[in-house]
Amino acid sequence: MAKLIAMDLKKTVPVTLAFIMGIFGAFAYFYYTKPTADVLANAIVFDGVMGSMAMGISLINISLIHGRNVQRKRKGWFFSLLLLAVMYFGLIIGLGAMKPFIEETGTKVQYYGLFDWGTESIGYFLVNAITNPASTTVFSLLAFYIASAAYRSFRVRGIDSAILLISGSLVLLGQAPIGSVIFGPGIGTLRTWILSVPNMAGSRGCQIGIAIGAIAMSIRVLFGYERKPTLGGMG
Repeated sequence: MAKLIAMDLKKTVPVTLAFIMGIFGAFAYFYYTKPTADVLANAIVFDGVMGSMAMGISLINISLIHGRNVQRKRKGWFFSLLLLAVMYFGLIIGLGAMKPFIEETGTKVQYYGLFDWGTESIGYFLVNAITNPASTTVFSLLAFYIASAAYRSFRVRGIDSAILLISGSLVLLGQAPIGSVIFGPGIGTLRTWILSVPNMAGSRGCQIGIAIGAIAMSIRVLFGYERKPTLGGMG
C-alpha cells in the first residue's frame, strides 16, 4: 500500500507543481502586479539554480559513464579518456580564470571563475587557437554537404520542385557577384523581393504553426495529458 501511495505521489506531485507554476507564470505575464512579478523573478532565479545543479549532475554522470569505458577498456575508450581530459581541463581553466577590471563607474568587478589562478590567458589561447579554427573548419565542410543537398533538391519532378529550382537559382545569382555582372543590378532587386515577400510569408506561416503547436503542447503538459515529458512515460 505504501509503495502504491509513493508511486502515485511520484506521478501527481510533478504534474501538480508544473500546473501551478505554469498557470501562475501565465497569470503574472498577462496581468502584472508587483507581488506576482517579485515571485516570478525569484522563480526565474530558482530555475537558474536548478539548471546549475543539472550541470553538476550531468558532469558526474558523464564522468561515471566514460570512466567505466576507460576502466573496462571498451571499444572507443580512448575517446572517452580524451573527453574526460578535455572536460576537466576546461573546468580547471574556467574556475581559475578570474580577472578583475575597472568599469567606467570606478567599481571593481571580478568575472569568469571562482579562483584567481591566472588561467584566463590559457582560456583565450584555447578559444582563439583551437576552438575557433576548428569550428570554422567544420562549418566550411558543411558547404559541400549543402551543395550536394541542393543538387538533389533542385531536380525538377513537378511544379513544386520547378518553383524551388527557379527561385533558388535566382536567389543564388542575386547573392553571388557574378549574377549582377551577367544580369545587371535587377537580379539583386529580384532576390530581395523573393526573400522579403514569398519567403517571409512562408516563414511567418511556419512560425505561427510552431507557436500554436507549442501552446497546445504546453496545455497538455500543464493538465497532465502528456506524461512523457514530465514523468518519463509513467502513467
